[in-house]
Amino acid sequence: MHNATDRSRTSYSIASKRQLNRKLLAIGTFLKAETGLLTKENNMNNSINEAVRIDYVNGFSLSQIRDKYGLTVKQTHRIIWKRKYKTIVQGQRESKKIRCAMCAKEFAKTNEQHLYCSEKCRLKNERKQTRSTRKARERGAEVIDKGITLEALAIRDEQTCYLCGQGVDWQDKHTENGVIICGNYYPSMDHVMPLAKGGVHSWDNIKLSHRICNSVKSDK
Repeated sequence: MHNATDRSRTSYSIASKRQLNRKLLAIGTFLKAETGLLTKENNMNNSINEAVRIDYVNGFSLSQIRDKYGLTVKQTHRIIWKRKYKTIVQGQRESKKIRCAMCAKEFAKTNEQHLYCSEKCRLKNERKQTRSTRKARERGAEVIDKGITLEALAIRDEQTCYLCGQGVDWQDKHTENGVIICGNYYPSMDHVMPLAKGGVHSWDNIKLSHRICNSVKSDK
């Protein structure tokens, strides 16, 4: 029957062997790197991995690939599915990219509720929303929907002017003497029924349009 001392020695012995194996592996890797063998091995492995993937894409079965390159089942699956997984994940990340509702910068959305690329843009939008609501009240408009912003409207209307059917351009602007000047195709918020004619400041009465299209409509 083993006593506590024997168990302690056994545990120590196993730990020592593991530590020694790690050191030997590190030394071996260092020596291979110094002699150039590691680079050659990596290049060879990369070449085999790429050849396996090409054969798989060209219709070779997994068993044919294993026999051709002398691989195990686990090795074959790791080579093929690792690349496939990376491709799938990359595609998912690309599909989640949207434009910031404030600055129009493209970013990877990590949450379905995220509309802004940063906290700075979110706070900037809140200030803009407050100003927009105040101005609507000053014009005597009945403020029904407080969450209306140009950026949120653009997302709802899929970045498309409802008057001409063409996409809006958030980049159609420039700065002169510190003042931002928006061009004709920059997005704007259009009240379908003008506020002056009894329209209300609500989602149902607001649509996205180019600045030029909005201006032409107002002149009619």
